[in-house]
Amino acid sequence: MNRMIKKYGRIALIASIALVLFLMTGCQIGNRKSIQEPAPNVVSMQQQNAEGQLKQKRNYLVYLSPSKQFDNDYVIEGTEGKYMYLIAEAIIPYLKASNVDYILADKEDDLYTRTEIANEADCDLYLSIHSNGFDGQRRGTIIFYQKDNEESQRFAETIAENFREISLTPTRVFTQFDPWIEGENGYIETREPNCMSALIEVAYHDNLEDANWIKDHVEEIAANLAESITKSLGVTFVRP
Repeated sequence: MNRMIKKYGRIALIASIALVLFLMTGCQIGNRKSIQEPAPNVVSMQQQNAEGQLKQKRNYLVYLSPSKQFDNDYVIEGTEGKYMYLIAEAIIPYLKASNVDYILADKEDDLYTRTEIANEADCDLYLSIHSNGFDGQRRGTIIFYQKDNEESQRFAETIAENFREISLTPTRVFTQFDPWIEGENGYIETREPNCMSALIEVAYHDNLEDANWIKDHVEEIAANLAESITKSLGVTFVRP
């Protein structure tokens, strides 16, 4: 009888030890699994950081909106639309060389459509390019910007400062806020964009000297405006 008790006692002891070992192994496997699997919120943060880095790496995007007034004749041959598109197209190689992306306005798009496209594309800068006309005697350059918008004002002032270096009338290059008042007409292209924006009247096309200057200095005007764009974006200006 005593032998049987001892025998069953040893069996029970061995079974207890086996159970303890099994439970300990299971806990270690479970712990290892929980350590290897990152928490869902950690993965989410990693994804957000990656997306943020991709956004930071994207190039700046600029919207170029030259005048679509192809019926606004110069005192010489050509129109405002013709020469402003030539200037805008000449800006593009400088933007490409400086790693700045661009959208060039379609000639058929109206001004509201242009600003809507710029806003939907999340552009960083909007530049409208025009030439002016009055009485055939007036001269100079005006850069308009959105009232009470410090970023757009700085952009306009950067354009003015830079443009004085090439203008025939450097003392008559100045900035002016958009005279738009609630309920009255104003400049759509300074008012509607969600980014820094400006509208430049490069010179008066109804006097012979300025009209010829625009025609003969398309490339110089384009390079000058491209430099102002890159400076306002904090990008190094590179010539193609």
